[in-house]
Amino acid sequence: MGDGEWVMGGNKKEGEALSHHPSPITHYPSTHHGASRIRWDCRRGMLELDIVLARFMEQNFERLTPQEVEAFKGLLAYSDPDLWELLQSDETGVDDNVRKVLLLLRQY
Repeated sequence: MGDGEWVMGGNKKEGEALSHHPSPITHYPSTHHGASRIRWDCRRGMLELDIVLARFMEQNFERLTPQEVEAFKGLLAYSDPDLWELLQSDETGVDDNVRKVLLLLRQY
């Protein structure tokens, strides 16, 4: 490799270490309960969920307690079909924080 060749991480000379930059996927500014990361996780492959989750984030997220935020993050870990089914059902076997978040989501 000659001087000034491009390598992974940018333009560097042979023998220089690659600089470490935080990944744009895992580095988010510090906001209310990590809202930026959660907003990113709300991007789904199912249009219906995109709409519901975007409206929920705009209108309700800032009012959630830390426990409800954790419950919402848990819900975002579900696959799109499973989350949609959960939103459409009258699920009773969930903890109180999950139930509160589901009730808010069902408004949209």
